[in-house]
Amino acid sequence: MNDHRPPGADANVYLWDRSGPVDEEIATLEQTLRPLRHRPRSPVRAPLAFARTPPPAGPALAAAAAVIILASVAAIVVNRSASPAPGWGVAAVYGAAVTRDGALVSGATLPVGGWLETGEDARVEVSVADLGVVTVYERSRVSLAAATSEEQRLRLGHGRIEAFITAPPRLFFVETAAVVAVDLGCAYTLDADAEGNGTLAVTFGAVALEANGLVSTVPADGVCRVSADRGPGTPYFADCRPELEASLAAIDAGDHGHDTLDVVLDAARPRDTLTLWHLLFKVDEASRGRVFERMVALSGLPPGVTRDGVLRLHARMLDGWWSALERSW
Repeated sequence: MNDHRPPGADANVYLWDRSGPVDEEIATLEQTLRPLRHRPRSPVRAPLAFARTPPPAGPALAAAAAVIILASVAAIVVNRSASPAPGWGVAAVYGAAVTRDGALVSGATLPVGGWLETGEDARVEVSVADLGVVTVYERSRVSLAAATSEEQRLRLGHGRIEAFITAPPRLFFVETAAVVAVDLGCAYTLDADAEGNGTLAVTFGAVALEANGLVSTVPADGVCRVSADRGPGTPYFADCRPELEASLAAIDAGDHGHDTLDVVLDAARPRDTLTLWHLLFKVDEASRGRVFERMVALSGLPPGVTRDGVLRLHARMLDGWWSALERSW
Protein backbone atom coordinates (compact mmCIF):
# COMPACT_ATOMS: atom_id res chain seq x y z
CA MET A 1 0.00 0.00 0.00
CA ASN A 2 1.43 3.39 -0.98
CA ASP A 3 2.09 5.91 1.80
CA HIS A 4 0.70 9.30 0.80
CA ARG A 5 1.84 11.05 3.95
CA PRO A 6 3.74 14.26 3.34
CA PRO A 7 7.42 14.38 4.07
CA GLY A 8 8.40 15.95 7.36
CA ALA A 9 8.69 15.30 11.04
CA ASP A 10 6.41 12.92 12.89
CA ALA A 11 4.69 15.95 14.47
CA ASN A 12 3.10 16.73 11.09
CA VAL A 13 1.69 13.23 10.62
CA TYR A 14 -1.24 13.89 13.02
CA LEU A 15 -2.37 16.77 10.80
CA TRP A 16 -2.53 14.47 7.78
CA ASP A 17 -4.35 11.34 8.99
CA ARG A 18 -4.66 11.85 12.81
CA SER A 19 -1.96 9.21 13.52
CA GLY A 20 1.28 9.80 15.35
CA PRO A 21 1.80 12.00 18.44
CA VAL A 22 -0.75 14.74 19.19
CA ASP A 23 0.57 18.28 19.30
CA GLU A 24 -0.94 20.07 22.35
CA GLU A 25 -1.32 23.35 20.47
CA ILE A 26 -3.19 21.65 17.63
CA ALA A 27 -5.44 19.76 20.07
CA THR A 28 -6.36 23.01 21.85
CA LEU A 29 -7.18 24.67 18.53
CA GLU A 30 -9.35 21.72 17.47
CA GLN A 31 -11.33 21.98 20.71
CA THR A 32 -11.84 25.73 20.17
CA LEU A 33 -13.11 25.24 16.62
CA ARG A 34 -15.28 22.20 17.41
CA PRO A 35 -18.58 24.22 17.65
CA LEU A 36 -17.99 25.47 14.10
CA ARG A 37 -17.61 22.03 12.55
CA HIS A 38 -19.98 21.04 9.74
CA ARG A 39 -23.14 19.16 10.74
CA PRO A 40 -25.06 17.82 7.73
CA ARG A 41 -28.87 18.03 8.17
CA SER A 42 -29.53 14.93 6.13
CA PRO A 43 -27.56 11.99 4.78
CA VAL A 44 -25.55 12.89 1.69
CA ARG A 45 -23.69 10.88 -0.90
CA ALA A 46 -20.02 10.22 -0.31
CA PRO A 47 -17.89 12.73 -2.23
CA LEU A 48 -15.73 11.63 -5.14
CA ALA A 49 -12.07 11.04 -4.35
CA PHE A 50 -9.80 13.96 -5.05
CA ALA A 51 -6.20 14.95 -4.35
CA ARG A 52 -5.73 16.99 -1.20
CA THR A 53 -2.99 19.40 -0.28
CA PRO A 54 -1.69 18.70 3.21
CA PRO A 55 -2.89 21.37 5.69
CA PRO A 56 -0.39 23.84 7.13
CA ALA A 57 1.19 22.89 10.41
CA GLY A 58 1.53 24.56 13.80
CA PRO A 59 1.39 28.38 13.87
CA ALA A 60 0.35 28.53 10.21
CA LEU A 61 -2.80 26.53 10.97
CA ALA A 62 -3.61 28.74 13.96
CA ALA A 63 -3.27 31.88 11.83
CA ALA A 64 -5.54 30.43 9.13
CA ALA A 65 -8.16 29.50 11.71
CA ALA A 66 -8.06 32.99 13.20
CA VAL A 67 -8.70 34.53 9.80
CA ILE A 68 -11.68 32.21 9.26
CA ILE A 69 -13.18 33.07 12.66
CA LEU A 70 -12.77 36.82 12.16
CA ALA A 71 -14.33 36.61 8.72
CA SER A 72 -17.29 34.64 10.09
CA VAL A 73 -17.89 37.15 12.90
CA ALA A 74 -17.72 40.03 10.43
CA ALA A 75 -20.24 38.31 8.15
CA ILE A 76 -22.66 37.79 11.06
CA VAL A 77 -22.41 41.46 12.06
CA VAL A 78 -22.98 42.61 8.48
CA ASN A 79 -25.95 40.28 8.02
CA ARG A 80 -27.58 41.44 11.24
CA SER A 81 -27.12 45.10 10.38
CA ALA A 82 -28.48 44.50 6.89
CA SER A 83 -31.58 42.61 8.10
CA PRO A 84 -34.75 44.67 7.86
CA ALA A 85 -36.50 45.72 11.05
CA PRO A 86 -39.34 43.36 11.97
CA GLY A 87 -42.74 44.47 10.79
CA TRP A 88 -45.67 43.70 8.52
CA GLY A 89 -45.92 44.85 4.93
CA VAL A 90 -48.84 47.00 3.83
CA ALA A 91 -50.23 45.19 0.80
CA ALA A 92 -52.97 47.64 -0.18
CA VAL A 93 -54.68 50.81 1.01
CA TYR A 94 -58.19 51.77 -0.04
CA GLY A 95 -59.22 55.25 1.04
CA ALA A 96 -57.56 57.38 3.71
CA ALA A 97 -55.39 55.76 6.38
CA VAL A 98 -52.73 57.35 8.57
CA THR A 99 -49.81 56.46 10.84
CA ARG A 100 -47.84 58.62 13.23
CA ASP A 101 -45.69 59.60 10.24
CA GLY A 102 -48.60 60.72 8.07
CA ALA A 103 -50.60 59.18 5.26
CA LEU A 104 -50.24 55.41 4.82
CA VAL A 105 -49.44 54.08 1.34
CA SER A 106 -49.29 50.63 -0.23
CA GLY A 107 -45.83 49.08 0.05
CA ALA A 108 -45.07 50.68 3.41
CA THR A 109 -44.11 48.66 6.50
CA LEU A 110 -45.97 48.65 9.80
CA PRO A 111 -43.14 48.33 12.33
CA VAL A 112 -43.33 46.80 15.79
CA GLY A 113 -44.75 49.51 18.03
CA GLY A 114 -46.27 51.31 15.06
CA TRP A 115 -49.98 51.93 14.54
CA LEU A 116 -52.35 52.72 11.74
CA GLU A 117 -55.81 54.24 11.70
CA THR A 118 -58.42 54.12 8.95
CA GLY A 119 -60.97 56.79 8.13
CA GLU A 120 -64.45 56.61 6.65
CA ASP A 121 -64.78 54.13 3.77
CA ALA A 122 -61.13 53.08 4.14
CA ARG A 123 -59.55 49.64 4.35
CA VAL A 124 -55.97 48.44 4.66
CA GLU A 125 -54.63 44.97 3.85
CA VAL A 126 -51.58 44.01 5.89
CA SER A 127 -49.40 40.95 5.24
CA VAL A 128 -48.66 38.98 8.43
CA ALA A 129 -45.12 37.80 7.69
CA ASP A 130 -45.68 34.73 5.48
CA LEU A 131 -48.70 33.60 7.48
CA GLY A 132 -51.65 35.40 5.93
CA VAL A 133 -53.43 38.72 5.63
CA VAL A 134 -55.28 41.01 8.03
CA THR A 135 -57.81 43.48 6.64
CA VAL A 136 -58.35 46.57 8.79
CA TYR A 137 -61.81 48.01 8.18
CA GLU A 138 -62.99 51.61 8.25
CA ARG A 139 -62.88 53.64 11.47
CA SER A 140 -60.41 51.24 13.06
CA ARG A 141 -57.11 51.57 14.87
CA VAL A 142 -54.52 48.80 15.24
CA SER A 143 -50.93 48.56 16.40
CA LEU A 144 -48.27 45.89 15.92
CA ALA A 145 -47.16 44.48 19.26
CA ALA A 146 -44.79 41.67 18.19
CA ALA A 147 -43.36 40.16 15.01
CA THR A 148 -41.04 37.24 15.77
CA SER A 149 -40.72 33.62 14.72
CA GLU A 150 -42.49 32.63 17.96
CA GLU A 151 -45.27 35.22 17.97
CA GLN A 152 -47.11 37.59 15.66
CA ARG A 153 -49.32 39.89 17.76
CA LEU A 154 -51.69 42.69 16.80
CA ARG A 155 -53.59 45.06 19.10
CA LEU A 156 -57.06 46.14 18.04
CA GLY A 157 -57.68 49.47 19.73
CA HIS A 158 -61.14 49.79 18.24
CA GLY A 159 -62.99 48.92 15.05
CA ARG A 160 -62.99 45.74 12.98
CA ILE A 161 -60.41 43.42 11.50
CA GLU A 162 -60.69 40.35 9.32
CA ALA A 163 -57.90 37.78 9.57
CA PHE A 164 -57.05 34.95 7.21
CA ILE A 165 -54.17 32.98 8.71
CA THR A 166 -52.50 29.75 7.58
CA ALA A 167 -50.14 29.20 10.49
CA PRO A 168 -49.60 26.61 13.22
CA PRO A 169 -51.84 27.13 16.27
CA ARG A 170 -50.83 29.78 18.78
CA LEU A 171 -48.57 31.80 16.56
CA PHE A 172 -50.93 34.66 15.65
CA PHE A 173 -52.69 36.70 18.36
CA VAL A 174 -55.02 39.69 18.42
CA GLU A 175 -55.45 41.66 21.64
CA THR A 176 -58.38 43.87 22.57
CA ALA A 177 -58.98 45.70 25.84
CA ALA A 178 -60.94 42.67 27.10
CA VAL A 179 -59.58 39.45 25.53
CA VAL A 180 -56.87 37.83 23.46
CA ALA A 181 -57.97 36.03 20.29
CA VAL A 182 -55.68 33.02 19.75
CA ASP A 183 -55.54 31.75 16.19
CA LEU A 184 -55.89 27.98 15.80
CA GLY A 185 -55.48 28.09 12.01
CA CYS A 186 -58.47 30.03 10.74
CA ALA A 187 -60.31 32.95 9.21
CA TYR A 188 -62.45 35.28 11.29
CA THR A 189 -63.71 38.80 11.92
CA LEU A 190 -63.34 40.58 15.24
CA ASP A 191 -65.10 43.77 16.32
CA ALA A 192 -64.24 45.71 19.45
CA ASP A 193 -64.82 49.14 20.92
CA ALA A 194 -62.26 51.00 23.01
CA GLU A 195 -63.43 49.23 26.20
CA GLY A 196 -63.22 45.77 24.62
CA ASN A 197 -66.91 45.04 24.04
CA GLY A 198 -67.34 43.27 20.72
CA THR A 199 -68.04 40.12 18.72
CA LEU A 200 -65.99 37.35 17.16
CA ALA A 201 -67.32 35.47 14.12
CA VAL A 202 -65.31 32.53 12.76
CA THR A 203 -65.62 31.47 9.12
CA PHE A 204 -62.94 28.77 9.01
CA GLY A 205 -60.95 26.77 11.54
CA ALA A 206 -61.23 27.84 15.17
CA VAL A 207 -60.30 30.69 17.52
CA ALA A 208 -59.81 30.63 21.30
CA LEU A 209 -60.84 33.75 23.22
CA GLU A 210 -58.88 34.00 26.47
CA ALA A 211 -59.10 36.36 29.44
CA ASN A 212 -58.58 36.02 33.19
CA GLY A 213 -58.48 32.23 33.11
CA LEU A 214 -61.63 31.97 30.96
CA VAL A 215 -61.45 30.32 27.54
CA SER A 216 -64.15 30.15 24.85
CA THR A 217 -63.25 28.08 21.81
CA VAL A 218 -65.18 29.11 18.71
CA PRO A 219 -65.25 26.82 15.64
CA ALA A 220 -66.24 27.67 12.06
CA ASP A 221 -69.70 29.28 11.78
CA GLY A 222 -69.50 30.09 15.47
CA VAL A 223 -70.06 33.47 17.09
CA CYS A 224 -69.02 34.74 20.52
CA ARG A 225 -69.73 38.04 22.20
CA VAL A 226 -67.08 39.72 24.33
CA SER A 227 -67.78 41.88 27.37
CA ALA A 228 -65.42 44.47 28.79
CA ASP A 229 -66.51 43.39 32.29
CA ARG A 230 -66.80 39.61 31.92
CA GLY A 231 -64.47 38.70 29.04
CA PRO A 232 -65.44 36.03 26.51
CA GLY A 233 -69.07 34.95 26.41
CA THR A 234 -70.58 31.59 25.51
CA PRO A 235 -70.12 30.59 21.85
CA TYR A 236 -73.11 29.77 19.66
CA PHE A 237 -73.69 28.98 16.01
CA ALA A 238 -74.92 31.79 13.81
CA ASP A 239 -77.92 29.73 12.67
CA CYS A 240 -79.19 28.94 16.17
CA ARG A 241 -82.75 29.79 17.17
CA PRO A 242 -83.28 33.46 18.08
CA GLU A 243 -84.63 32.57 21.52
CA LEU A 244 -81.48 30.59 22.30
CA GLU A 245 -79.27 33.52 21.33
CA ALA A 246 -81.32 35.98 23.41
CA SER A 247 -81.41 33.78 26.50
CA LEU A 248 -77.72 33.00 26.17
CA ALA A 249 -76.96 36.73 26.22
CA ALA A 250 -78.94 36.99 29.46
CA ILE A 251 -77.01 34.09 31.01
CA ASP A 252 -73.68 35.67 30.03
CA ALA A 253 -74.89 38.90 31.66
CA GLY A 254 -75.45 37.06 34.94
CA ASP A 255 -79.02 35.73 34.71
CA HIS A 256 -78.67 32.08 35.76
CA GLY A 257 -82.34 31.56 36.57
CA HIS A 258 -84.03 28.28 35.77
CA ASP A 259 -86.44 29.86 33.30
CA THR A 260 -83.66 31.41 31.23
CA LEU A 261 -81.71 28.17 31.14
CA ASP A 262 -84.89 26.28 30.22
CA VAL A 263 -85.23 28.36 27.06
CA VAL A 264 -81.66 27.50 26.01
CA LEU A 265 -82.09 23.80 26.74
CA ASP A 266 -85.42 23.58 24.92
CA ALA A 267 -84.15 25.47 21.86
CA ALA A 268 -80.90 23.50 21.57
CA ARG A 269 -80.29 21.22 18.58
CA PRO A 270 -77.60 18.52 18.41
CA ARG A 271 -75.28 21.13 16.88
CA ASP A 272 -75.88 23.45 19.83
CA THR A 273 -73.99 21.10 22.11
CA LEU A 274 -71.18 23.57 21.40
CA THR A 275 -73.06 26.08 23.53
CA LEU A 276 -74.14 23.56 26.16
CA TRP A 277 -70.58 22.24 26.56
CA HIS A 278 -69.37 25.74 27.43
CA LEU A 279 -72.33 26.29 29.79
CA LEU A 280 -71.14 23.37 31.92
CA PHE A 281 -68.41 25.68 33.24
CA LYS A 282 -70.72 28.64 33.90
CA VAL A 283 -73.71 27.27 35.80
CA ASP A 284 -73.97 25.86 39.31
CA GLU A 285 -73.74 22.12 39.97
CA ALA A 286 -77.51 21.58 40.05
CA SER A 287 -77.95 23.31 36.69
CA ARG A 288 -74.88 21.49 35.36
CA GLY A 289 -76.75 18.22 35.80
CA ARG A 290 -79.63 19.57 33.71
CA VAL A 291 -77.24 20.67 30.96
CA PHE A 292 -75.57 17.25 31.05
CA GLU A 293 -78.89 15.43 30.64
CA ARG A 294 -79.87 17.60 27.68
CA MET A 295 -76.51 16.99 25.98
CA VAL A 296 -76.86 13.24 26.43
CA ALA A 297 -80.38 13.39 24.97
CA LEU A 298 -79.12 15.31 21.94
CA SER A 299 -75.88 13.47 21.18
CA GLY A 300 -75.46 10.46 23.43
CA LEU A 301 -72.54 9.82 25.76
CA PRO A 302 -69.21 8.61 24.33
CA PRO A 303 -67.17 5.87 26.03
CA GLY A 304 -65.10 7.09 28.94
CA VAL A 305 -67.37 10.01 29.81
CA THR A 306 -69.46 9.74 32.99
CA ARG A 307 -72.02 11.94 34.68
CA ASP A 308 -69.93 12.15 37.86
CA GLY A 309 -66.83 13.16 35.91
CA VAL A 310 -68.68 15.86 33.98
CA LEU A 311 -70.30 17.28 37.12
CA ARG A 312 -66.82 17.47 38.67
CA LEU A 313 -65.53 19.16 35.49
CA HIS A 314 -62.90 16.48 34.92
CA ALA A 315 -60.66 18.16 32.32
CA ARG A 316 -59.54 15.10 30.36
CA MET A 317 -63.08 13.70 30.26
CA LEU A 318 -64.51 16.99 29.01
CA ASP A 319 -61.79 17.23 26.36
CA GLY A 320 -62.75 13.76 25.18
CA TRP A 321 -66.41 14.72 24.99
CA TRP A 322 -65.50 17.83 23.01
CA SER A 323 -63.61 15.72 20.49
CA ALA A 324 -66.60 13.43 20.04
CA LEU A 325 -69.08 16.32 19.74
CA GLU A 326 -67.16 18.49 17.26
CA ARG A 327 -67.57 15.91 14.52
CA SER A 328 -71.23 16.95 14.31
CA TRP A 329 -70.57 20.67 14.34
